[in-house]
Amino acid sequence: MCNKLYKHEMLSYLRKWLPIEIIILCVALLGRFVQFFEADTNAYNVIFGSTMFFYGTAIVVSFVLTFVVCIKRFHNNLFTGEGYLTFTLPVTPAQHILIKACAAVTVTISTLIIAVLSVFVLTAGEVAAEIFKAAAYILKEFFEVCNAHAILYIAEFLILLILSVFSGMLLIYACIALGQTFNRSRVGWAVAIYFIYYFIGRIITTILTTVLSLSYDSIPFEKIGRFIEQNPFGSVHIFFGASIIFTFIGCALFYLITHFVIKKKLNLE
Repeated sequence: MCNKLYKHEMLSYLRKWLPIEIIILCVALLGRFVQFFEADTNAYNVIFGSTMFFYGTAIVVSFVLTFVVCIKRFHNNLFTGEGYLTFTLPVTPAQHILIKACAAVTVTISTLIIAVLSVFVLTAGEVAAEIFKAAAYILKEFFEVCNAHAILYIAEFLILLILSVFSGMLLIYACIALGQTFNRSRVGWAVAIYFIYYFIGRIITTILTTVLSLSYDSIPFEKIGRFIEQNPFGSVHIFFGASIIFTFIGCALFYLITHFVIKKKLNLE
């Protein structure tokens, strides 16, 4: 049942998401075609400038649309009248949350991939060749300097990227879930909760920064600096590892909040 529900989620996303991605690639292709007629004339500058404007707009709209669709799918399916049908399915609240999060993360990362691909379409030819050469040179130097650590760095970065997208999506889910516990202005409360979380985070960051500044003399920065200097590769692994653990804890916290609300405080419209 979970596989069927995930496929249904992806098909629903594709109906709204795929057309804008096709438009992005078509505009990028048009921009590349226009470049074949490059000339120092006002007509060319206007046409090329207009194409780049539409291309940039399509990229922004793509990310915004993906974000909005992910939010609406979660909210409408679970916390509106649709929820009466959704919760009759033989699927647990935990599975509902994870399926929607996985589908949303898949679409979000796919949007990023399409955006990168469109850049290569737009710059196809000599510019793209130079980009590939530069990327190949950077990767070669990276592997020569880092040796076996390079593969681990890439794996750790990808894990952190995926977890970060999950964390951002689950944070939105938690805010929506908490917002629906109110009887009125549920969307407004969800937005307010998000901004409250944001400001609390900034306050905590400011406090920690201030404490560290005031405790500068008592913190062994020199020892830490020597450790990083003596163990540069290990220090990067520690940074990635700590970031992954911290992000995973955030994912778990946001998931537990959402799950608790759906399980114990569900209040459908």
